[in-house]
Amino acid sequence: MRSQAIVFVGMDGAGKSTLSRALESDLRKEGREVRHVWVLENEQSLLRRMLRRCAPAALTRAPGQQAVSGIPHTRPGCVLSLFRRLYPAIVMLDYLVYGFVRIRLPFLWGRHRVWIFDRYFFDILLSLSEEFSLGPAQSARMWSLLGSVFPAPDIIFFIDVEPEVTVSRKPDAYPTMDTATIMRQRYLGLLETLHHRFGTRVLRIDNNRGIKESYVGIRAGIQARSG
Repeated sequence: MRSQAIVFVGMDGAGKSTLSRALESDLRKEGREVRHVWVLENEQSLLRRMLRRCAPAALTRAPGQQAVSGIPHTRPGCVLSLFRRLYPAIVMLDYLVYGFVRIRLPFLWGRHRVWIFDRYFFDILLSLSEEFSLGPAQSARMWSLLGSVFPAPDIIFFIDVEPEVTVSRKPDAYPTMDTATIMRQRYLGLLETLHHRFGTRVLRIDNNRGIKESYVGIRAGIQARSG
């Protein structure tokens, strides 16, 4: 039996971690071999920490304020401009190595039969595309590269909530309501892309009402896919 990849996608405060951890716990109780992966753990890789340490102060944020890229929006000078051109490629290389060594190879070996991903390479590309204004062709190339390393998901749960809910759950992540609204629109755009690429493997979960109701939808979605 091959390994199964279950992916949770959504903006900060949507409830991905809570729902994915609940699923992990229940599957373990059922005797399943499960591995839970928070993909953004790679933000603390040696390469990324070295870059943040060596880069000019204007290129880094406090840990609690870092986006996936780790670079704030600044008016670029020559050094900043060069660094911003190179940084997406560096992030890509780092995630390609991480994806191949930490995910792809163990996934193929089949030690864990169910893999639950809190975030995925989709989130990385969304952040890079927005922050560095990547064109469609460049974004497509990055998607192709990361998609060749990260396992194709068997099911994607897109956890969706209104901006007001995310702000109440994670006020530190959204300085204003407008920030949360813009981020939700970006993720809804990602949802369209996921539907186009993965079709019925993508399930939107409305998590505005609460975790219990949403979790019922998640288990129903998994059951439908298993049947």
